[in-house]
This record gives sequence, C-alpha cells and structure tokens, in this order.
Amino acid sequence: MKHFDAEYLSRRLGAEFDVRAFSVCPSTNALLMREARLGAREGTLFVAERQSEGRGRLGRSFFSPAESGVYFSLLLSPDTSADPTHQTALSALCVCEAAEALGCPECRIKWVNDVYADGKKCCGILTQGIYTKERLSAAVVGIGANLLPPKEGFPEEFAARAGALFDADRPALREDFVFEVASRLFARRGRRAAEILDEYRQRSCVLGRRVEVLQNGTAFFAEALEIDEDLRLVVRDEDGRLLRLNSEEVRLVL
Repeated sequence: MKHFDAEYLSRRLGAEFDVRAFSVCPSTNALLMREARLGAREGTLFVAERQSEGRGRLGRSFFSPAESGVYFSLLLSPDTSADPTHQTALSALCVCEAAEALGCPECRIKWVNDVYADGKKCCGILTQGIYTKERLSAAVVGIGANLLPPKEGFPEEFAARAGALFDADRPALREDFVFEVASRLFARRGRRAAEILDEYRQRSCVLGRRVEVLQNGTAFFAEALEIDEDLRLVVRDEDGRLLRLNSEEVRLVL
C-alpha cells in the first residue's frame, strides 16, 4: 500500500470535513478527543496508517499494523450525535455498507461493535463521548479495519478469529474505504436506535447463537435471543434466566 493520500480523500469528502492524516500515531481516538475538547469542528477526521497504542472497548489493545489496515476517527457534533451506544451500532451498519460497496462479501455485526466477514472479525468500533454537565457535547467514532491480511499473518492470539475485508490490494483502497464509511456516517448521523433497529438485527451474527458472556469478571454461556429497542442484547443463560446486556463482552462459541 502507498502512503495515505489525504488530499484525494479531502477532495472527495468536500468542505464539511477536515481531514488530517498520519503515517503513525498513538491512537486516532485519543488525538481527536483532545482536539474536540479544544474546539475542533464537526467533521474533523483523523486517519492513521498505523497506531502504536490503539485501543478497543473495555480498554483492550487494538492490533493496528501498517500496510494492511486503516484506522480513523470522526468527530460528530452535540446536536446531531446519537447516544454513544446507538452511534456505535449505526457506525457498524455504515462499515458493512461501505465494505460491500467496494466488493467485500456480505458483512455481519457481532453485538455491539464488531464487523465480521466470512465468519471472522475484520473491524472494530469504539465510540467515546465528551460530556459537559452530564450532557453529551461531542462524540468521537473510532474505526479500525483490517482491509488486507497482514503480510506476516495475524498474531497467534488473534489468528483463529481475525480476518480481512478484502483479499487483494487496489489503488486508493484505504482512501475509498474511509470515504465510503465517513460519508455514510455524516449523512446518517442524526438517526436514532428505532430507525436502525430492523437493519441492525438483520445484520446480526449473534442472534440465535450460543455465546459466552463476560460480566463483572465472570464468564457464562447463554443463547442470544433478541436485540431490544434500546439495542441491549437479550440472552437466556443456562439456568433459564433472561438477561439484558448493555455493554458486556460477548464471544461467539465456535
């Protein structure tokens, strides 16, 4: 892959976006959160070819190698940003649509923030809110995508579950992917959970599956039954109890 062409992306996105590209940075989300607190405008978009300190949900590290993926964060404004959980769900839909528009086979969503293709995780999403007096004042949506398989393969701890959206490089693949995702996010940024619920459910690769739930340091198995109106995952554990999950970690049982 060539170095990221920020000028090409800026021309495609237009004046509503402020694109800044890095060959490497610690974390696009961390940088953009800082800029948001300093008054960055909606549409500010940070893109990195590699992250040295990428982070996912629950504070976990996010594998962010060069020459195979792209990592970017988009700032959305307070009057149009949905609840962070809803924004994550909407972002997952936008990633699916963007990947398929560029030729990826059908994408699915593992509740709440992972995009899968061909049964493997190819993209993770982290939405962080900035609050002023308990009111959401900005939302930063961070997306890390494996566009191609790493040349040296995925680390052993990820290899069984990690995949890539595409199997071959092409000119401007990273730029076109970011354009497809960011333009969709910006156009649909005001939508709420009720408006995306049916589409989100249809994309789910969790519903009807046996899953492992990690909750408060404890793991248990359950069946994923439903995604409710607040985008909570409804599961039935092995004792027959119905539970509604808000942000717990869920793993598919292979």
